[in-house]
Amino acid sequence: MFAWWYPGGYRVNEQSDFGIINPDGTDRPVTKVIREWGPRFLSAAKPAAPDVWIGVNRNADARGLVGMYKAIEREYWQALADGHRPGLRWTAVPNQ
Repeated sequence: MFAWWYPGGYRVNEQSDFGIINPDGTDRPVTKVIREWGPRFLSAAKPAAPDVWIGVNRNADARGLVGMYKAIEREYWQALADGHRPGLRWTAVPNQ
């Protein structure tokens, strides 16, 4: 299990506080949820291996993840509709 913002505390530059632990180290309400659901995720069956691969080029669109999704969106959902288990794979980027 991973948490992006483990320690809590107000971040002035982001005007946010997404921590899962209070700055003094005590639990926040979400910690109870993580403690309850964490073992379930860890013991869950592994997903089936992909049976079809879709190439993605992370440098093809300046929008980052949104651009990558938009580039393969139709192909991905069509593969699911056809009963496949699609996986994503980086494509070679020529001249880089």
